[in-house]
Amino acid sequence: MYFGNVIHQVLDRAHIHYKRTLFETGNGEVPSDLDLFGYFRSVEKGLFARSISPFSRGPSGKLEEKDNADLCSATYDTLSERIGNERASAFVKIRLFNSIYGKDLYPKIVDTECRLDVAEKDYSITGVVDVLKHDELDNIEIWDYKSYKSSDFDNNSPFARDAILQMQVYCRTYELRTGIKPSMGVIVCIGDLDPKLPLKKQSGKVMHNVDKISTDDFEIAINEFRKTIEDIRKSSIDRLWKESESPDDQTCDACPIRWSCRTKEYPRRFP
Repeated sequence: MYFGNVIHQVLDRAHIHYKRTLFETGNGEVPSDLDLFGYFRSVEKGLFARSISPFSRGPSGKLEEKDNADLCSATYDTLSERIGNERASAFVKIRLFNSIYGKDLYPKIVDTECRLDVAEKDYSITGVVDVLKHDELDNIEIWDYKSYKSSDFDNNSPFARDAILQMQVYCRTYELRTGIKPSMGVIVCIGDLDPKLPLKKQSGKVMHNVDKISTDDFEIAINEFRKTIEDIRKSSIDRLWKESESPDDQTCDACPIRWSCRTKEYPRRFP
């Protein structure tokens, strides 16, 4: 919960920063490390107020605004000592993404946090697209930030399969709503950014393109959602919930009952 929320929200503020400076000065500016850390801390405060926290907030306790200048460009190891591993990893990944892609991406963004809905007979499916952007030919692309690694798509993991189905629904739904067919869906694999490596040693993979979007793809994806919804409805009526045979690590990390799970032992950790 914490990791995905903080990355999505800070990158959204980075996009807004570019648009604001473009409006004010005529020249859009990519946020500096100091700007980013300020947005990071602001987003964190909102998440913490809603009881959305990382496993550990780190040994340093509360940070003051005066700490921002020292920490905004610090290495992962230095940040970890102050704010804990999970928070340090999230911020350094945001900083890397901003440094590598901000200059080319931000000027091409049309909209962020764009809501799309699919209305079915008994329910509706709602999703929020992270980024709508123009490509080089002024066509629309849909970008979605994920914590996955590109190797998940090479190995056809369940995460990758679900992400592709989701992107197919997004692209077709956007076309039905606007009459404009996206040229491509791009799944941004934030997990490929290694917070322990310097900028020049990053792999450069990060993007997985979903470039074959058809009506058939959309129907396959929607049918998958329908099946899941029917399974949930039946389990709710019968009050019999099928346990996953082998939950993946990311699912377990986000699960509120991970330490009392009957299906898979989850290692204890501090705090």
